[in-house]
Amino acid sequence: MKNLLLTTFLFQLLLCFFSCENRNVESEKIIYSEELIAHVGDFKMCIPDGCNFAYDEIQGKIWFHRGLYHSSEFFLVSSSGMIEKSFVIDYEDGSPVTGGGGPGFFVSDNIALVCEGLFKKPHFFLVDLEKQSYRLAKVDADYVLLSDFYDNKLFVTVLDGGLGFYDFMTEEFNNVETDLHGYGFMKKANSFVGMNKRGNVVIQKFGTGDKKELKIRGLKTDNGNGFIRDRY
Repeated sequence: MKNLLLTTFLFQLLLCFFSCENRNVESEKIIYSEELIAHVGDFKMCIPDGCNFAYDEIQGKIWFHRGLYHSSEFFLVSSSGMIEKSFVIDYEDGSPVTGGGGPGFFVSDNIALVCEGLFKKPHFFLVDLEKQSYRLAKVDADYVLLSDFYDNKLFVTVLDGGLGFYDFMTEEFNNVETDLHGYGFMKKANSFVGMNKRGNVVIQKFGTGDKKELKIRGLKTDNGNGFIRDRY
């Protein structure tokens, strides 16, 4: 039955890709998503209904995730919109958040972070996309927004509006000293990028806190947060 559902969904996925604009893109490109569209350079890719989109900046791979009851479907997609491989992960405990959108889905260096949806306390599945294995992790921290995932660290906006991260290796939560807002995380530069009080874009090195203010004005969002790294 599950194979039938997967085959049906793959067919729908292909229809969705071919219904969108289909052009080759340059190797240097900005990749982000908004609503039901993934932008890969100047190429636009439809995000299938019920799926979440993530770009692995370290590996340069595009992924879709579809949460089912006690299982996840993963799709590796080329920058031209073709499915390169797909597989299902079954979970013994817990179940992923379903329906697309929601709290988000992240991939960093072939490790996917999938939000768990049944437990009262925050839990996450850490899925090794190469080995097709996973572990379930509980996060003892309060937050309001998932910002990013990198190097086994979950970056979040905490309840007081500040920035923090949970390290899945040490199982510890740490606050980040910063006055930036509307921030995102640049994995290859190991830095945050956001706006200061003057509205200029600032790059802040993770770990050292060293800052570099750019002569570029930031773009505000309705809730004060956003992936500014995708805009510059």
